[in-house]
Amino acid sequence: MTTFTLRASDVMAARLNSAETRSWLDAFLRSPHDISDPGPGQARVSLTLPEAEVKAVAAYLQCSPSSALRRLAGERLGNPRPMTFPAPDVVTPGSNRMTPQSPARNRPPVFPRTTAPILQQDKNIRFQGEALVVMVFIIVIFSVMSCILFISRKKKTDTQNAAHDVTNP
Repeated sequence: MTTFTLRASDVMAARLNSAETRSWLDAFLRSPHDISDPGPGQARVSLTLPEAEVKAVAAYLQCSPSSALRRLAGERLGNPRPMTFPAPDVVTPGSNRMTPQSPARNRPPVFPRTTAPILQQDKNIRFQGEALVVMVFIIVIFSVMSCILFISRKKKTDTQNAAHDVTNP
């Protein structure tokens, strides 16, 4: 027996226990089938279960042991939001077969759904970035020039006022 920890919804976590999950494992291995994953929740649950049986179910469903246990629990306790995944041939405890490869390797590549060529999209993004940099540069230059002009006028005015004060006592 091994302790497995999984994340599940609060409702599911409150209803899970090791003894009942062992019976679900046995029933699944007698009649394996696809199971949807309700997805992880916020609660953590630890169950003490036979390691070989959990790994066999996980191998059949092509998922982690915690996901396999969550799928079993979701099937028995109800799936609030199913996420179905295809499952390959059955892998039972004691079989010498390796877990089948993921079907994702056989999928054709997915291309972006757009009418603009990919290079054109890159140019648009780059152009927007370049325009932003140029605008920031112009604003900085304008600000610096305004400060210099303001300071030089202030010095000139201060110099004239000082000269005026000296000539008119």
